[in-house]
Amino acid sequence: MEVILSNDRARWNEVVSRFSSADIYYKNEYVQSLLLGSQDKGVLFYYSDDSFSVCYPMIIKDIAKSEQFKGLLPENIYFDMEVPYGYGGPICEGHNEEAEKRFIHKLTAWCNEHGVVSQFIRFHPVLDNQQNCERVGIEKLYVHHTVAMDTAVVDDIMLNMDSKKRNMVRKAEKSGVTIEIDNSLDSLEDFKRIYTATMDQHNAAEMYYFTDDYYEYLKNEFSEHTVLFKAMYEGKAIAASLFFYDDKFMHYHLSGKDIEYRNLAPTDLLLYEAARWAFNKGIRRFHLGGGMSENDSLFNFKKGFNKNGILDFYIGRTIFMKDRYEELLSIREANDTEFNKNNGRMIQYRA
Repeated sequence: MEVILSNDRARWNEVVSRFSSADIYYKNEYVQSLLLGSQDKGVLFYYSDDSFSVCYPMIIKDIAKSEQFKGLLPENIYFDMEVPYGYGGPICEGHNEEAEKRFIHKLTAWCNEHGVVSQFIRFHPVLDNQQNCERVGIEKLYVHHTVAMDTAVVDDIMLNMDSKKRNMVRKAEKSGVTIEIDNSLDSLEDFKRIYTATMDQHNAAEMYYFTDDYYEYLKNEFSEHTVLFKAMYEGKAIAASLFFYDDKFMHYHLSGKDIEYRNLAPTDLLLYEAARWAFNKGIRRFHLGGGMSENDSLFNFKKGFNKNGILDFYIGRTIFMKDRYEELLSIREANDTEFNKNNGRMIQYRA
């Protein structure tokens, strides 16, 4: 088993390129964007043996530096790891039960040696890779659905939308909303203004805010996989979205809209035009993601774009060091009277 550090971009991306289904969430540049200003570490696990190979990127975190354990643990002793923001998890090619067992053994040994207590996986709905979880020692749990648009045939984009969504697209066009596409990301200030205001309106958690360094990184290091769409009305940007893409898939990354103009349905038109852009790029699927919970308003908004595009989203975990896992639960119980270890979370001590 090879553990490739994020500072070895060439080796990392060379390994990922061997897996035909890997998309932008597996690229080194994407993981590096999430490590800016952080002391976390990015690693790529790679194993190949006897007609079986697997790879997946993870971010390793020092548990002592988390909000739940500040002042309660020594640093550089207890770690856990999770899939970088978005979707990921193991990509497996080939099948060999003995080789799969060897991978699990080597991964567990490495995690024990480096103090990694557990791992948390957000599986990739488009890749459907939760199917691999038992082969590589991961428990899985269904969370909710996500939505993907089919962009291989341009006529299918509008055809798959429900009648209400088609009407909203036409309404935006008739109202004078137009779409601008920024491939160079020169107008990121427009996006940041709209996105930050949207997050403020929703009292979003800190994890949904991004620094200026992050946006600069996207422009300077990841622009060939990032595109910005803006909905314009009377010369003003009233909605904006950032998308990630490669030659296979496009992903709805971040989005916001000016609440004063929501009656013009700018985001509906923006996503429709983004899907058409994906078709012109030869991209076959456009993943919109899901909501915060099953059948909430955000999910239902996205579902209207493809009634036939419902995908399953799973999360997963592996506990590598059971004694330390139980110790972390005990520490939480002793120091937080409101903590309940039976909280339903995959990594319970993180609740």
